[in-house]
Amino acid sequence: MSGPLEGMSVIDLTRLQPGNYATLLMADLGADVIKVEEPGRGDYVRWMPPIVEGASAMHHAMNRNKRSVTLNLKEPRGVELLCRLVEGADVMIESFRPGVLERLGAGYEKLSSINPGLVFASITGFGQTGPYRDRVGHDINYAALTGVLDQTGQAGGPPVLPGVQIADLAGAMMAVISVLAAVTSRQSSGRGEYIDVSMADAALSWTALHISPWLAGDGLPKRGQAYLNGGFPFYRIYGCSDGKFISVGALEPKFWETLCAALGKPELAEEQMAPEPRRSELHGVFEEIFRSKTRDEWVGILGDLEVCVTPVNDFEEAQADPQLAEREMFLPASEPPGLGIPVKLKNRPGEVRRPAPALGEHNAEVYGALGLSRSEMDELEASKVI
Repeated sequence: MSGPLEGMSVIDLTRLQPGNYATLLMADLGADVIKVEEPGRGDYVRWMPPIVEGASAMHHAMNRNKRSVTLNLKEPRGVELLCRLVEGADVMIESFRPGVLERLGAGYEKLSSINPGLVFASITGFGQTGPYRDRVGHDINYAALTGVLDQTGQAGGPPVLPGVQIADLAGAMMAVISVLAAVTSRQSSGRGEYIDVSMADAALSWTALHISPWLAGDGLPKRGQAYLNGGFPFYRIYGCSDGKFISVGALEPKFWETLCAALGKPELAEEQMAPEPRRSELHGVFEEIFRSKTRDEWVGILGDLEVCVTPVNDFEEAQADPQLAEREMFLPASEPPGLGIPVKLKNRPGEVRRPAPALGEHNAEVYGALGLSRSEMDELEASKVI
């Protein structure tokens, strides 16, 4: 059974998490992703510890279902080969700094003249325009700039780094959505598209629910004091007697009422939106209640009620959770380390077709399909072009 993106060819010039995750999503759904890497070194993610089966566990997880070729884009013949790859491609995704590919002779104008239907996506920190376009950065910087970090943490405490990279992954998903939109548009227009993805823009777009009251004239939301960042007892993380934690998301009044009744405090149901200082008093009341039992005891009491309560799991506990197991969200032990496919299509589901490739594993296969002979490839390798 083939995935829904079978027949789509993607040239992947990205490195590290944002681009790798974007092309992983597409590869898992059937796209033929050709990962173009620097000869001798490859994508930096290959050598990040821990090393499993000769490569980084992160590489195994992020680059499955892809093919790898090596190509030196600082060499004119390397750029020529890239142009030949692009001739038959549907999509190209890159994550260089703005202007790098143009200086190498492989920018959008050049490549779209070769393939007018090419969908060309650039993923950068700040985008192709604006005063910060040439600044370096990582997820922490984009989350800080856009206010995401300011909203993360306890009231009165410092900003706290999220456990996953919000801007990186938001940018990756925006890239995939934009690429698929452009491919769909091409079906009627016959034209390709240039896509400018800023990870900072993507992170800011994810704050819409939180920033909208302020944009409408309300006061600035404060860290740990709003509805959805721990400011109210109905949406908060509580410590238990065993040092573990439980999450409560009883946002709707019906869930809150059921929770209060289950905890033996039905009279508190009418105080869901209590203002300060009563709100802080309620925090203390619920903290004391949850500290009276272990996390798993509370899960046994509340887990089947309509109260929106789940344990705060570590990764080992998440892997053992029957819900995630039923959804096949962890690969079997026989596979290289990685997660299952999060998008569940009934008729043409994605699948893990091949493990992450060795560096340049598919040089002969891909370049041979372009018409290069074995002797030509040997010469290009000797010249450090591939």
